[in-house]
Amino acid sequence: MRLALLGIDEPAIELARAAARGGHGLEWFADADRASSPAVKLLAAAPRARPLDDWESLLTGQLADAVIVAATHDIELATERVRRLVQAGVSVLLTQPLGESPLIYYELEMIARESHAALAAFLPERNHPAILRMAEWASSPDSPLGRVEQCLVERQMSERVRRTVLAAFARDVGPISAVLGRIVRVGTLPAADEAAAFAALGVQMADATGRPIRWSVRPPDAGPTARLTLIGALGRASLQMPADGAWQLQLATGGAAQAATIDEFDPAASALTELAAAVAAHGPAPSWQAATQALELVEALARSVRTGRLVELRIDARTEQGNFKGVMSALGCSLLLGGLGILAVLAIFGEALGQIVGRVVFVGLLVTFAMFLVLQFLGRLAEPTARSGPSDDEPQ
Repeated sequence: MRLALLGIDEPAIELARAAARGGHGLEWFADADRASSPAVKLLAAAPRARPLDDWESLLTGQLADAVIVAATHDIELATERVRRLVQAGVSVLLTQPLGESPLIYYELEMIARESHAALAAFLPERNHPAILRMAEWASSPDSPLGRVEQCLVERQMSERVRRTVLAAFARDVGPISAVLGRIVRVGTLPAADEAAAFAALGVQMADATGRPIRWSVRPPDAGPTARLTLIGALGRASLQMPADGAWQLQLATGGAAQAATIDEFDPAASALTELAAAVAAHGPAPSWQAATQALELVEALARSVRTGRLVELRIDARTEQGNFKGVMSALGCSLLLGGLGILAVLAIFGEALGQIVGRVVFVGLLVTFAMFLVLQFLGRLAEPTARSGPSDDEPQ
């Protein structure tokens, strides 16, 4: 797979190293000073990479099979560039979220359906063997933990302001969702002011079965780290996730604790493998769906902090039936507004246009509205069939 890089950050350099190890070719990089320290690191990882004077050359789709888009301080600029790449049918892999709202992710996915571009996000923790092991313990009837009853996550970090706390929350809900499934409720207690709320934030969540999940932030004992703990009827499992260093998984059952083995894991190589599969399938990768869901939770948390109320996430499977309803709603609004405008014109200029023209326009409006109603009726007839299958959150 031929790769190009738009911007440079540490995750992008990690992906460049993985590309070299995996036989992928990082051939171009743009929007980066080739004499800068990050560019020097990049060229050490991918010595064949050549600079592009104009990033828009990537829009042709002839230079690379996919573009890795690195983090930037100008989110609006990055968003516009990603939008243009996807519109041109160029596959993208994001190393950082595009802001705090999932709306742009919905938009990009809709554009990608038409342009057949692949979409992926770099989520280093999502496929970690320790996360997969805990997911197995949480769902298996033969789990050494018994029935898992709750989940606790504690994030230790020094800078606890809105931006950093929401970024940490977005990063942590990925592993939580991978272990327990879709989170459907988010809430926090009201605070005197926003700064105080984020400095010692405690979040109450629940998965689709109502199982409680608690996420909190506090000052670090040493370096930045997080601990994810599953509490079951027969014991508990605790996963230490330091920012730097090896993860440690401990299982405690029957009064005895033991360290669980964790297989070696290369998150960048895993992300590129998933990207290659998405490029071949011309669609969004599972990591894209996970990143979108994480931003849905971030948006819900920000609203809960602002209002001090529990936020229910409405989980709707995006189906052809749903798309049809959206299109018909927009079309109906357009027809109503357009029809009113035409009737207003006829009322004012009817005599000047003549009786025959007026009748033709009036009949045309009636036929158009009749066709719209027929389409709505046909959609209703097809609705039971579309709903008969399970949604994304229903058991198969």
